[in-house]
Amino acid sequence: MLSRLLIVLAACLTFACAGTVDATMDDAAVTADVVTALLNDSRIDGTQVSVQVRRGVVHLAGVQPTAAAAMQVVEIARAVQGVRDVTSTIAVGGVDPTPDQHVR
Repeated sequence: MLSRLLIVLAACLTFACAGTVDATMDDAAVTADVVTALLNDSRIDGTQVSVQVRRGVVHLAGVQPTAAAAMQVVEIARAVQGVRDVTSTIAVGGVDPTPDQHVR
């Protein structure tokens, strides 16, 4: 619980200039919930995923060992309450994605 609170507070500070306090708090809560969901799922390596949220739209970046794991990361994020959309530039096996490889 303390770690979720710290994530929420850090996200609040990060997005303080991005919009209203309510939107910032909502994005911070969604960020915390997505990060928690990724870290708690043993099918993927949640420690290798960066999460940014803006107005309920989640952007995922990082690397996963397989394409299936990369898609699973997107599905986990989509399942979190408050997520409006998900974009991803998750690389597979350490290969940097090109801009054309966004997942929606």
